[in-house]
Amino acid sequence: MSFDRTQLFLVAQVGECSIWSYEGTDTAATVIAGTFIPDGYGIDVGDMLIVTQYSTTAKSALVAKSIHAVSSVASTGVTAGSALAGGGSFPVLSGTATPDVNLDIVDGALVGTLYVETDVQEPYICTSNTTGAAVWLSVADDIVIQFTSTTLTSAGQTLARLVAPFTGRITAFRAIVTTAATGATDKLIRLVISGVTVTSGTLTAADGDAIGTKYAATPTTANKIAAGRTITIQSGAQPCATGVFNFFVVCRKMTTA
Repeated sequence: MSFDRTQLFLVAQVGECSIWSYEGTDTAATVIAGTFIPDGYGIDVGDMLIVTQYSTTAKSALVAKSIHAVSSVASTGVTAGSALAGGGSFPVLSGTATPDVNLDIVDGALVGTLYVETDVQEPYICTSNTTGAAVWLSVADDIVIQFTSTTLTSAGQTLARLVAPFTGRITAFRAIVTTAATGATDKLIRLVISGVTVTSGTLTAADGDAIGTKYAATPTTANKIAAGRTITIQSGAQPCATGVFNFFVVCRKMTTA
């Protein structure tokens, strides 16, 4: 949105320093960039600017709150620096997207800030709020289910089944060869939930892969599970003479999938 004069407030005057507040749906990065707040409202270098971002113009939900020091004032507008340490945000941020490297100090994240991905109710904690390189660690419960497959000998074969221990999603699929995989072509091994193949949940065992060969896949979609649901590991369309694997399925617990 464009600058709204009615949302810029002079909060206090402390000596030569004025404290200003701007509220709206724009991110802190937009507000402090130097072309958003025009010159002429009395803001000076060294003043403090509190930026409060809401999800809607009705201010129904807080997204982020941060404090910045004004670094320059020019005809093009007011520029402020990165969020001051200790003044980054409310303790909890939220949104429907998974937090990434760009949800950082400019958006009000501090080291230790909690973020809730509301569509799946998954919590994350910020371990680094460096601009453009933020790190968010999921604090949801993970369990690793490990088991050995039956011998892979045919296409479309069920190698193993497991029961989802709770509601959530599968975040990783791994395997290691325990009996060498042999056959005329590469073999696909896939995760299937209720008849639907998990997107990016497929491993490829090459002909002749020796004992100890490892495979890894990171499921992206169609990976949601509900407590008690059957998860199947199947071979693909390629035949195989033999092959036995240890499988590892990482399940992340969430209130809703």
